[in-house]
Amino acid sequence: MKQPIPTSRESVPAIVVLTTPTARKAEEEDRAAEMASLLETAGRSTVGQVVQHCDKPIGATYIGSGKIEEIARLAIERGAEEIYFDCSLSPRQQGNIQDVVKRAVYDYEWLILEIFAGNARTEEAKLAVELARAKYLKGRLRRMWTHLDRQRGGSGPGGSGFLTGTGEKQIEMDRRQVRTRIQNLEDKLEHIAGRRERVVAGRTECFNVALVGYTNAGKSTLMNALTKAGVLAQDRLFATLDTRTARRACPSTATPMPCSPTRWASSAICRTV
Repeated sequence: MKQPIPTSRESVPAIVVLTTPTARKAEEEDRAAEMASLLETAGRSTVGQVVQHCDKPIGATYIGSGKIEEIARLAIERGAEEIYFDCSLSPRQQGNIQDVVKRAVYDYEWLILEIFAGNARTEEAKLAVELARAKYLKGRLRRMWTHLDRQRGGSGPGGSGFLTGTGEKQIEMDRRQVRTRIQNLEDKLEHIAGRRERVVAGRTECFNVALVGYTNAGKSTLMNALTKAGVLAQDRLFATLDTRTARRACPSTATPMPCSPTRWASSAICRTV
């Protein structure tokens, strides 16, 4: 599975597949606009769109076989290299669709993770994204290595029909490596979280204000207006991922802070979340 995010000089042609339920058809236009914006952020250009009003997903492929054939034809006509679904796909569904369309197929979760990987700046954010990607790929290792045993002729004469040989050995090796990497990442993130909690606990002279909202809602812009923090503020989804902290001076009052009778309410800590 491809993982790198294209640079700003590249634009990978992609097709969007919308799976809006019939009862929510009114949301279809907004969903299409969101997917187009996400793909643009990830360095993709939307060259086609397929809609399947999916009230009950099909176990093997999520959408119907007719729609998958439509996607395959559209990919050829428009020169699309990748297919993005606006929902979560199981490893089995993703692989079955790829077998038909002969293009890389990704779901909504992978698209978000790819954007996160490109925008993470702090050590904690990068580790958190790597952990999420490792957990995502863990269940997809079998699909990534089946080609090895196909080249060897499958399970061989008298075989059980399950993966054997080179592919199976590689899968087990990769699984061990992924499990080890996940454990190492979790340990590092736990250490960073503990360090951050100790730092926050030491700010007894301040009270905290958290700016919480959906992506591109204006949290960074508001934080800059309040604190002059210089946080990156752009009109695009998930432009900033890292939690930022900045201090804002407040007018002194005659009421002392409860935590210390000798300190005045003179500052606040603002955070974007």
